Amino acid sequence: MAGKLRRFVIGNATECEMDNQGRLLLPEKLRAFAEMDKKLILLGQLNKFEIWNDTAWLTKEHEWLDSDDREGLEELESLAF
Repeated sequence: MAGKLRRFVIGNATECEMDNQGRLLLPEKLRAFAEMDKKLILLGQLNKFEIWNDTAWLTKEHEWLDSDDREGLEELESLAF
């Protein structure tokens, strides 16, 4: 990871707590940076998850689906659930 990116990611790492209703409370600084408003997408990523702004995720998803780039898709053949 490049130095600038590492400083940004690690420098903004924050411990988050859950409230009494089990909701994760993200700091305003991180919510503003990720443009997290009311509607979010939660993506499972094996041993972690990602939280996306719904508009940003749908845009990225359409880019991937409309692309001819099939990098990594051959790995799907080896997945078993």
